[in-house]
Amino acid sequence: MVKQKTRKAAAKRFSFSKAGKVMRRRTMHGHFNVGRSKKTLMARRRDQEIDGTDRKRLTRLMPFNSPVNPKNNN
Repeated sequence: MVKQKTRKAAAKRFSFSKAGKVMRRRTMHGHFNVGRSKKTLMARRRDQEIDGTDRKRLTRLMPFNSPVNPKNNN
């Protein structure tokens, strides 16, 4: 059997919450933020949940980070 490996590019961009949701950072927050309102900038600080259709694929990319993995010691 082939050894399972975590895709590091996915591990750097996505994370799993304790409830099992896949979270990602919001866009449009890196630079050029001077003209944006404080409300917009504050809202962009929170992470956003990934759509359910992509959850299975990301779980396959990160087999050891997933909270549903029985080998994981969460």
